[in-house]
Amino acid sequence: MRDKPNIILVVLDTVRARNLSCYGYHRQTTPFLTDFASDNTLFENAFSPAEWTPTSHASIFTGTYPWVHQTGRKSSKLHPQLETLAEVLQSDGYETVGFSSNTYISPVFEFDRGFDTFLFNSSAFGEPFSDGVPIQQMRQSIDSATFPGEAWQALKYIRNNDGSLVQTFGNWIVKKLNKRGVFSQADSGAQKANSFVRDWLRRRDDDQPFFLFINYMEGHTPYQAPDQYLADFGDPSDDRGWESLDRFFADTDGDLDPTASRLQDLYDGSISYLDAQLRELTESIDEYADDETLIIITGDHGEAFGEHDIYGHTAGLYNEITRVPLLIRDPARKKKPALNLSRFNGSCRLCWNESASRYPSTVLMRHYSRAATPGSRRYKSPRLVG
Repeated sequence: MRDKPNIILVVLDTVRARNLSCYGYHRQTTPFLTDFASDNTLFENAFSPAEWTPTSHASIFTGTYPWVHQTGRKSSKLHPQLETLAEVLQSDGYETVGFSSNTYISPVFEFDRGFDTFLFNSSAFGEPFSDGVPIQQMRQSIDSATFPGEAWQALKYIRNNDGSLVQTFGNWIVKKLNKRGVFSQADSGAQKANSFVRDWLRRRDDDQPFFLFINYMEGHTPYQAPDQYLADFGDPSDDRGWESLDRFFADTDGDLDPTASRLQDLYDGSISYLDAQLRELTESIDEYADDETLIIITGDHGEAFGEHDIYGHTAGLYNEITRVPLLIRDPARKKKPALNLSRFNGSCRLCWNESASRYPSTVLMRHYSRAATPGSRRYKSPRLVG
C-alpha cells in the first residue's frame, strides 16, 4: 500500500454555494452532492479570495492571497516565482494531470506549470480551432473606440501571441453562429473531461500516486447543458448570457429582475447537469482508482443575479460572489490516520506526512475558527485561502 494518497481537485467554475441543494437551496439542483456530503465532509462557510477565475485559481494553486501572487486583471499569468501545488507534488513523486475548459486556466497563462499532462479544452467556449487566440482574452486587450483601431489592436494581439489569424477569425464566426442558435454545443466540456479522465485512469500506472485537477465550466455563461436539465428550472430557448453588461442594462429598460431570474433558472439547470457529471466522474474514480484517493470539490467564485444590485461576477465581495462549495472525501477518516488534523496554536492544518509544510495551503484550509473533531461532518467558519 502506498503511503501517499491520490489527490483529485475539482473546481466548479462560477458555482456559488447558495444554489446547491446540499447547502439548503430550495431547488433540488444537486442530489448527488447531497448524498456525497452525507458520507463525507461539507464545509458550510468556505470563501474564495477573489471574484475572478485567474486570481482565485492562482490562490488555489499557490496557497497565497492575491496581494502575494499578484495574478489579476492587469496580469492574468501565474506568478513565475511562486511554487505551485502541482510542482510540489510532482517533485514528491506524483503523476500530475490537469484538464481545464477555461481559457484563463491554460498554458497561455502558465497554469500548466508542474503538470506532466495538461489538456486545455479550447472548444469549451465554441472555439474549435486550437491555433486561434482566445476571443475573450483578445477582446480584453482592445480599448480603441473605433473599428479601424479595434481591428489593428486585434491583429497586433494575434501576432504577439503567435496565433493564427485564419483560425482566430474562424473561432469568431463559430461563436457568432452559436449565439444565434445556428448550432450549439451539448455542454462546456464536462463530457469531454469525464471521457478524458476515464480513459486516463484505465491506462495509468497504479503504483504511482497521482494528482488530478479538473475545471468544469458549465456554471459559467452561456450555461451550456442538455435541454433536459435546463428545462427542469427554466426555458432552454432563453438567452443564456449577460453579453456585455452595458447592453444588458440598456435592453432591459431598468427592470433587470426578470432577465436575471431567467438566467438564474438556466444557471440552476446547468448546476443540475454538473451534479450528474460529478456522479459519473466519481463512479469512474471508484472503478479505476484505489481506495486511497482524496477528492476535493470546490468553486473558484460565485455569481450574482441582482443581489446588492450586482450582476455577474465582475465586482463585489458579497456572499453570492465569494461563498463557494467545499466538500472533501478523505479515505483516511474511515481507515487509518494517514491524513490527520494537527493543532497549531488553536488552528488546524490538513496534512498527510512530515513534509506537509512544503505543500501550499490551497483549498485544504489554512485556518479554522474552531478545531474539527473526527466525528463531525460539517465544519463552520473556515477561511479559504484558495
